[in-house]
Amino acid sequence: MLLGGPPGSCAAPSAADRYEVHVGWAGLVRGAVRSRVAARTGGACAGRGRPSAAEPRRRALPLPPHPVRPSSPWVLPERTGGQAPGLEVPGGDGAPARRRGLAGRGRPARADAPWAPGFQFEGDWRPPCPCARPIRYPWGMSVRVALVVEQMWQPVPGGSGRYIVEVASRLGAAGARALGIAAAHGRDEPSPASVGLTIPVVNSRLPRRLLYAAWDRAGAPGVDRLVAGPSGEADAVHATTWAIPPTSKPLAVTVHDVAFVRDPAHFTRHGNAYFRRALDKTRRRAGAIIVPSRATADDCVAAGLDAARITVIPHGLTHTPASADQVRAFQEAHSLTRPYILWVGTREPRKNLPTLLRAFARLAPASDLDLVLVGPAGWGEDATEEASLAEEIPAGRLHVLGRLGDADLAAAYAGARAFTFPSIWEGFGLPVLEAMAHGAPVVTSAGTCMEEVTGDAGLLVDPVDAGALAEALAAAAGTDHDRLAAAGRERASLFTWEESARAHAAVYQDLVR
Repeated sequence: MLLGGPPGSCAAPSAADRYEVHVGWAGLVRGAVRSRVAARTGGACAGRGRPSAAEPRRRALPLPPHPVRPSSPWVLPERTGGQAPGLEVPGGDGAPARRRGLAGRGRPARADAPWAPGFQFEGDWRPPCPCARPIRYPWGMSVRVALVVEQMWQPVPGGSGRYIVEVASRLGAAGARALGIAAAHGRDEPSPASVGLTIPVVNSRLPRRLLYAAWDRAGAPGVDRLVAGPSGEADAVHATTWAIPPTSKPLAVTVHDVAFVRDPAHFTRHGNAYFRRALDKTRRRAGAIIVPSRATADDCVAAGLDAARITVIPHGLTHTPASADQVRAFQEAHSLTRPYILWVGTREPRKNLPTLLRAFARLAPASDLDLVLVGPAGWGEDATEEASLAEEIPAGRLHVLGRLGDADLAAAYAGARAFTFPSIWEGFGLPVLEAMAHGAPVVTSAGTCMEEVTGDAGLLVDPVDAGALAEALAAAAGTDHDRLAAAGRERASLFTWEESARAHAAVYQDLVR
C-alpha cells in the first residue's frame, strides 16, 4: 500500500516512502506506525526481516479509496449504504475497488476472503495529505439485529417496503440497534437514503436475483460474517419478507401473508415453489414469527407454523397531513371536479377490482361521484376484464392515476368523499388505516384482517357482492359520512409505528435469551 509524501505534502511518493501493509487488523496498525517512522527517517522500516528501500517490495499497493470488507474500520460507501456520519471521504472519484486474484497462485481470490493475501486494488488514487485515518463504522458499536432490507430496491416495494422503512427507523429508540442487509447494487442504483432507509446497510457480493436464488436453493452465502462488526456482532437476523438468509444466529421471520396457500392459482409455478420452500424454512428455522394481524396468524397456523412462536404486531400509521390548498391543487392537476371514491393499491387479483368496477357501474348513474384508482399496475389476468368493465362506467367518471408521491397520495386521501378497499384478503390492509387517518369513511371487506383494523369505524361488506358494495359506498359518501369520518380518525390514532417498533424490539430480546 502506498501513502503520499511527508505530512503536509501532496507530492508523489518516493521509493523511500514506499512500505508494505499486511492486509488485516494488525497490518493496518503496523502500517500506520511504520509510515510515521518512514516519514521521520526518510527511509523504509528496517528490522524484523523488513526489506530495505533498495530491495523490491512485494505486493506494494496503492491506497484504495475505501477498503471492501464491511467489518473493517474503514468505510466503503458503495457497500455500506452511504457515507457514515463524521467520515470525510478523501479525494478521488470513489471508483469501486476491483480484485485481481491471489498473487502468484493463478486463481481467483476467494469471494469470502476479501482480505486474504493477494487481495489487490486497481487505480492510482492516493489521499490528500495528511493521510486518511481509519474511523469506526457506526453500526460496529453495538449492533443487535440485522434486517433484510433488499425489498426497498424492488420496482414496487409495496406495503412490505413501508413496513421495513418505518420499523427500522424506530428500532434505535426502542432499544434495538439495527443494520440492513441488501444485495449488491451498481453505482447507478439508488442509495439506501434514496429508498427511505435511515440505518446503515451492508451489501452482499451478489445481485438480488442471484442472492435470492442462492439463499433459496443452496443455503448460501451465509450472512454471519457480513453482519460482524469490529465491536460486536448482530445478536439476531430478521427476514422481513420471504427472502430468508442462511444464518447460525437466532432468526425472526415476518410473514405478511400466505397468499400462495390461500390461492395458488394466482401465482406462477416458480413463485409457488419458492414461497413454499420459504414457508418450510420458516417452519424449521425461525425462532420467532411476526405477523401483522390475527387473520394472518390463523392462516400461518393452518399452514403448519407453530402458534407458540407467532407474535401479532399490527403495522403503524405514517400520516402525512394535507392542507386544503394541497387538496385543491391535487384535484385541479388531475381534473377531479366532482366528489370521488378512492381506491389505493397495487392492481392484482386479490384486490378484487372487477367487483369494485361492477359496484361503481351500478352507483354512478344515480350519483355525482367519480371513482379514482391510485397505485401501480401489478400483475394477474384481470386486466382484460377490468378494461371491459371500465367501458360500462359513464365517460369521465373513472380516473386511473397510477402511482403517486407521498404528498399527492395524502391529498388524494384527504380529498376523498369515501374510501373503499374490497380485497378478498390482505396481510394487514395498510391503505384502510391511512384513509381513516385522513377522515375518509371506509368501506372494506368483512371477515378479513381489514375488519381488525377498522373495528366499528367502517362499513363491512361481502367483498364479492357488487350490489352490497354499491349500497355501502352510497351510505359512506352520504348519510353515514360524518359519523364514519370521526370514528375513523379516532380508530387510526391507536396504530403507531413507535408501538410496532417497541414490540419488535421485545421479540428480538426474547429471541436471543
